[in-house]
Amino acid sequence: MFFFNRRSLGLGLLIGMLVLFGCTAESKITQCNRLAEVINRLRAVQPPQTPEDLTVLATTFEGLRKELRAIAIQDTKLKTLQEQMVTLYTDVVVTLRLRLKSTAANNAEEVQKATAELERLVAEEEKFVTAMNQFCQE
Repeated sequence: MFFFNRRSLGLGLLIGMLVLFGCTAESKITQCNRLAEVINRLRAVQPPQTPEDLTVLATTFEGLRKELRAIAIQDTKLKTLQEQMVTLYTDVVVTLRLRLKSTAANNAEEVQKATAELERLVAEEEKFVTAMNQFCQE
């Protein structure tokens, strides 16, 4: 029969928990790579040439945005960057759908506004990607 005193049992549990949680936590680099893989796929999408391409583009962005949001991130700064990117891509999807609707309605003014908003979002995306790259290289 084994007898354990409280100190050795507590120390054993603590070490066991540290090993268990230490082994399951992903490194910052691994988390960065998981985000970068999805973001790179988003950025590789070709610009639309036809209204039908806008529909495909919006659907593609929506799916990849959901995938980006679903990535489990433990690092708080990286989590904040992830949430900002998800919000940005949500805005891109909404703006793409607005541009599609405006194009179908032959509303040149709304098409122009949506195009300007997409250009602003692309510039904003560059800032987020740069920030994420800088953080991940630290």
